[in-house]
Amino acid sequence: MGHAARSPGLAWWRTGGASESGASKSSVVLNSNPGSGETLLSTALHTPAQLIILDQEGRVSSHEAVVPRGPLRTQGSAAAGGGRGRSTWETMPTATSGGLSALGRAIQAEVLECRSLDELEAVLSCHTSELSYVNVSTAWWRLAKILPRRALAPGLMPTMSPDIAALVQLLVGKTLGTVHYMTLREVSNCLWSMRKLSVRLESQPHGHHLAELIEGQLLDLAEGGGLASGTHAEQIWYCFSAPSKASVYPWSDKVVSYLAAASLRHLQDWETRSVAQVCLHWGRGGIQLTAEQQETLSQAVVAGVAQQQGQDGMQQFISLDHWLTGCVLLSLMLPTATVKALHDRLLAAPELIVRELGIVEYSTTLKRVLDLGYQPAAVEAEMWRLRLLDPLLGGDGNRLSLQDLTSALLALSYVAVLVPDEGMLEAFQLCVQARRRCSREDARRMIAIKKQWGLRLTDAEYGALKRLATAS
Repeated sequence: MGHAARSPGLAWWRTGGASESGASKSSVVLNSNPGSGETLLSTALHTPAQLIILDQEGRVSSHEAVVPRGPLRTQGSAAAGGGRGRSTWETMPTATSGGLSALGRAIQAEVLECRSLDELEAVLSCHTSELSYVNVSTAWWRLAKILPRRALAPGLMPTMSPDIAALVQLLVGKTLGTVHYMTLREVSNCLWSMRKLSVRLESQPHGHHLAELIEGQLLDLAEGGGLASGTHAEQIWYCFSAPSKASVYPWSDKVVSYLAAASLRHLQDWETRSVAQVCLHWGRGGIQLTAEQQETLSQAVVAGVAQQQGQDGMQQFISLDHWLTGCVLLSLMLPTATVKALHDRLLAAPELIVRELGIVEYSTTLKRVLDLGYQPAAVEAEMWRLRLLDPLLGGDGNRLSLQDLTSALLALSYVAVLVPDEGMLEAFQLCVQARRRCSREDARRMIAIKKQWGLRLTDAEYGALKRLATAS
């Protein structure tokens, strides 16, 4: 590669013995575009070197001695993959994204290999001026994955340790300079990670500006058909549907409405689990849909439920819960046959699945079926009683889980044909007698059960439950 082949605007690394008139086989050309991160590498930087700056006409304008930051691992890249949580998919970053340079791939591999905050901080500090938009997105994702669980609870930036806050601030700044290069894959990874990290952009330097840039990039990508990927849409809506206390930013209603409409246009392109996830996020986020949009989503739910018929793996039951929760919160109208199908699959869940879900979630899912208008027949009601109460009763009363028992009794109290028998009444009395160790939610459920079944409590018992239910 001779001097005549050099392009204007490039930075030229020249390692040990190369002559200034041309590049030897140990030369490295670095593209000066910080957003794309495009870099042409012909060798790793292991020896003392010079950085030669070319002017716009391709002439050498300056050069200076540079001490390389250390060897880059340029061989081997992490394979693309995916991860699954109970709440949302994660779009696993890849070290070989289209257009990523050799230097970018090397940095990408280093970021993906980080297993601690110290390792990630070292990599980002070492390459802070060389991070491409893919590297920035992956760094967000990696930070969210390695963050200690105690810091992942819904909260604000002040709850983060100083080292985490410093990394977040660094990534916010890097995202500002690269977000306009990002595809939906990178933007969705950034948003998912910000929600996981409880980032509040309003409290970050230039956070408002970054939020506006993200909104603009999302609109551009959505207009270009970017939401055809349900996996990416899940991550975006996971971030956008956060409750106010855990919200990354008060996103524009106009942007939210536009993205919802764009998502609905692509529902038929998504996998069933993605439709279920987005339905859940919209319900939890209180997304406002028009009557026509509700009908479109309802049709997608009907199709998704039919498609999963006969599948009984854990993921299918997680999707079932997502369907039910989203539909109830969005007030969707589903055909009776679809709700019946959801009910039957739930009632027939294998014991292993029920144990994995837990009685609280299993009972809550039954309550959502009832909220959608289905009422079990007498035989079905008896089956529900056995499934929910038998695992809970008969043991040591001191070890009884009030959360489990009150959740089960509350769901059963809404089954119209089910009259509480002696065993159910005794179970309720066990809860009342254990009221001193019940939570606020336990007390609220007990009051609701009392009203549903018309049960009697002493003034002292009822007064104690009311005080617990209203305690701050």
